[in-house]
Amino acid sequence: MTFFRAVPHRHRAFDGCLRRVDLQGPFHAEDRQKVYALHRPLFGGFQALMPLTGYLLGSQFSGYIERFDHWIAFVLLALIGL
Repeated sequence: MTFFRAVPHRHRAFDGCLRRVDLQGPFHAEDRQKVYALHRPLFGGFQALMPLTGYLLGSQFSGYIERFDHWIAFVLLALIGL
């Protein structure tokens, strides 16, 4: 048996490792769709809340940073210029 004849059969040993199996059995496509239906709104909701959270936190700390914000900009631009 040559190497090229054995190569197509090498994947059979890894089939059990690559399959996703939970306690009830294989993870079927309809189960995957249920998980996606749950994760999509959660992911979208968190992504929508991130800019709002950033804006609210930024507006609260703006008074503290206004005193030296020009120095922060200077240092950042100087680092970019290096």
